[in-house]
Amino acid sequence: MKVLIFTVTIGAGHNEVARNMAEYLKSQGHEVLVHDMFIHRKFRQWVISKLGFTAMTKFPTISNYFYDRTKKSDNSIYDNYIKSIKDETLELINTFKPDVILSTHIAGRLFVQKYQNEFEKPVLNYFIVTDYDLTPGLKDFKENEYVVVPNEDFKEELKGKGFDEKHILPFGIPVNPKYYQTIDENEAKKILNIDIDLNKPIVLVVGGGNGLGNVYKVIKKLSSHPDLQIISVAGRNEDLKEEVDALAKKSQAKIYSYGFTKELEYMMSIADCIIGKTGGITATEAINKGVPLVAVGKTPKPEYANLQYFKQNGMALEIENIDEIYEQLKSLDTQAMKEKYIKARKTNVANKINDHILEQEGV
Repeated sequence: MKVLIFTVTIGAGHNEVARNMAEYLKSQGHEVLVHDMFIHRKFRQWVISKLGFTAMTKFPTISNYFYDRTKKSDNSIYDNYIKSIKDETLELINTFKPDVILSTHIAGRLFVQKYQNEFEKPVLNYFIVTDYDLTPGLKDFKENEYVVVPNEDFKEELKGKGFDEKHILPFGIPVNPKYYQTIDENEAKKILNIDIDLNKPIVLVVGGGNGLGNVYKVIKKLSSHPDLQIISVAGRNEDLKEEVDALAKKSQAKIYSYGFTKELEYMMSIADCIIGKTGGITATEAINKGVPLVAVGKTPKPEYANLQYFKQNGMALEIENIDEIYEQLKSLDTQAMKEKYIKARKTNVANKINDHILEQEGV
């Protein structure tokens, strides 16, 4: 079977899900091609991945206003973007001739819907929702498409948009399988080669791959409390890493400073909570690892929508006033959150998607 996976580089989440799906599908013997939809349109790519993403993070109030408007109209901003990539994308599809197109970003789903009459062979159209919020543009249901959602809570909203219930798949978000594994704290500590006291509170502060958010402000506010241990992950933000390194030298709390790391699952295994972005991927990884989610300050949508969903379900703490962070962390009921995470976990997601594809007629 041939599977074409569409992704868009905005943040790291869509690409991460695309990689996770590609690795699993290849392991099952399928021929897989991953394509970043705007990779050959440099200006579009810059607007989406750099300008747009940075604006969302730096000016959440403004970006949330426009997000709410698109949610209300249910029209995606990518409706117009996909017109600019029609010719090269159709050429790709008609050359590769996939049986299935699987999209980790709404632009892929919209492209298939709009131009599938120009495909040389019919396809199954799968879209994976990578947040705990339905992105604008999920409408006009077609019989050849399926939508993978985080859980059963999103079925009714899609049914209200006209989707057939059998085409709504509450499988979860396909994160890396390593986040499904339970790792002993001492083993994680050994792998990290970190001299940390597992009997004292450990706060993991993460700024995502790009080191965005309130990382430095949070760490500075917590650094005056000697009963805390802080693991900072600055991502690729070298300036942030240097600032945290300098702060660590004079901090009363013990600070362990990292830049970009591929060992986040081990850090989550020893942390008592994680403070940072509530993107769909990071949040799902934390839920699977059982580490309570905490968000500080204003966050852009859909991260804010994710946070509100988790709050409503007792699965996250939102701290609006950074001056109250220490007191609120001390009163955090981590055990109650962990119990909810156990019930909320969705494992083997890529496996379930693969099995569903194979069950469909004509594949």
